[in-house]
Amino acid sequence: MNLINLLKKYDCLKLNIFLLLLFSILFTSLELYRNKFIKSIWNKKSLYEKFLLISIILVHNFVIYTLFVSPILVLIYIYYNIYNYNKIEYNIYYIFYIILSLIAITSWLLYDNYCILTLKQNELLEINKEYKFRSGIYTLYDSYYLDNVYNRDKIISYGVTSTFIIIFTYLLIKK
Repeated sequence: MNLINLLKKYDCLKLNIFLLLLFSILFTSLELYRNKFIKSIWNKKSLYEKFLLISIILVHNFVIYTLFVSPILVLIYIYYNIYNYNKIEYNIYYIFYIILSLIAITSWLLYDNYCILTLKQNELLEINKEYKFRSGIYTLYDSYYLDNVYNRDKIISYGVTSTFIIIFTYLLIKK
């Protein structure tokens, strides 16, 4: 069974939500287990600070999935015409995606191309604000990204903005 047949067999929205939860929990757990900065400060943090740190990482992974992985699935659904555009659940998903994209873009603009979640996490970890959130490949390979040359956040900001514009434009044309 190929990917397209699998996507046609299952409700795309439910599959996307399942993958969102799986991705967020898996990468949050992996980050808590492997991050050297978390290990170094964990014992001196209060219960509230630990909860806040875990929450920030979980929300960050949720946002990353929603803004970067989910649009790929949505574009596959659209390309292979396996999305039902008339269902209210899908419209709610699109509205949620648009709102989250706008919040992320606004946050980067307000904080000089820094993510507010990353800034707060770095503050809790007591590390330089130039360390970037370890998403995806960085968590898997246990590498740390110190952005003083490439300005990864600006590139990510442009990527989210571009994806947002493409999906929003498609929805306007489709309706």
